[in-house]
Amino acid sequence: MRLFELLIQQEKEEGAGQLPYFIDVKDGYMFELWRISNVVNYETRWSPNTDIVKQIADHFQVDFIHEYVEPMNNIHGKISYENGVLTQLK
Repeated sequence: MRLFELLIQQEKEEGAGQLPYFIDVKDGYMFELWRISNVVNYETRWSPNTDIVKQIADHFQVDFIHEYVEPMNNIHGKISYENGVLTQLK
């Protein structure tokens, strides 16, 4: 969780979206980051960035559940990532 605390601090200092240093993309920034316990919330532009969340999980060798909602475009879902496998949840 230390990574997300650093990203939250960087966003406050820079006033811009953030990505971890090891992410190899030029898009999909995380905005308005905040954390409660083991849950990280953030906003992104236009579509879910599950690929970035997966890269973070692979980097730290952890699993995750990624829930996303974009009500204006009726985009929503829930994905689990366990043992290197992405699974769409209901």
